Amino acid sequence: MESQSKSVRSSYRWVEPSAWDPKQAYNVLQDLVYLHKDAGFSPTRIARANLVRQLLGGDNESYEVLLERFISAIESLRDPQPEILLDVFGLAPETEDMTYLKDRRRHYGDKHGIKVEAVADREETALDSLRKQLVTGWYPKSPTGFSVPQSHNGFVQQAARILTVVRNRAWQENREWHQLIAAFDEADFISISSSYPGRPIPEGDFTVKTERIGESFTHQFWYKEPMRRGETYDLKFRLLADPDLGTPGALTEQSQAFHEPTRFASFGAVFIGDRPDTIWSYRGLTYFERPGTPHIGKTLEFGDERGVNVEFHDLYGGLYSGIAWEW
Repeated sequence: MESQSKSVRSSYRWVEPSAWDPKQAYNVLQDLVYLHKDAGFSPTRIARANLVRQLLGGDNESYEVLLERFISAIESLRDPQPEILLDVFGLAPETEDMTYLKDRRRHYGDKHGIKVEAVADREETALDSLRKQLVTGWYPKSPTGFSVPQSHNGFVQQAARILTVVRNRAWQENREWHQLIAAFDEADFISISSSYPGRPIPEGDFTVKTERIGESFTHQFWYKEPMRRGETYDLKFRLLADPDLGTPGALTEQSQAFHEPTRFASFGAVFIGDRPDTIWSYRGLTYFERPGTPHIGKTLEFGDERGVNVEFHDLYGGLYSGIAWEW
């Protein structure tokens, strides 16, 4: 790979959350809505529903296996949700030959004496329940290989996004977004550790308590009330350099150990001033193996003047994944 220029002239303007928020990239519910429209669940539509296909086992699985797992996830839900979902997805014997979603909704409505609009309302709640089931793998034929009760914090992450800003080789700030599904009732907080000498600023309904342990920091993000099993929580925060905690030196990687089962994860780095000569991604390394080398990992190219981005799926086991670079 050719060396990148180290004197890029760029006026730094922070990218607002809407420009990189992973809700736009990891919207499983949006995939489910797409899958149940028109003729319903089919080989053509599941081929275009990347997130759901990945949750069901990925590109190497046959359509028959994907369908079997999808039906298993639906049937694992509490009544009356399986019936409405099988009908609207065209997976029930009575609706499998219906070409349009409106006809399948009408069929369900006629059975239960309700209007199509009421069917759509029930369907919305059932689709979100199905999203949680697919993300957590809490159904009999799930391809998920991890055991949720063993997760460090008692959560499953639907998605995580970590964006790091580096100015003239030194760490400046992180912006992080974690979408989590609670694995048990009454969880009080989400714990995230960091080696950065930074001060976290959470958004929304979370507050934070930070404890310094040696050269690392543990941030406990407390929700406004005890969290409930199966509910989804969005944790967003900025981690800003704080001179009172120490001076960050030259940064050469951005990584995280994934103790929680994580379905989708994205790392991004923005470089202001000096840019690395070489940058690569890696996954599944131990603390001592990280960050690997460009030859072992995947060499990354700058998408624009400011930075790079890489995505992963199905991370777990306390191993490190992320990006690294050499100056």
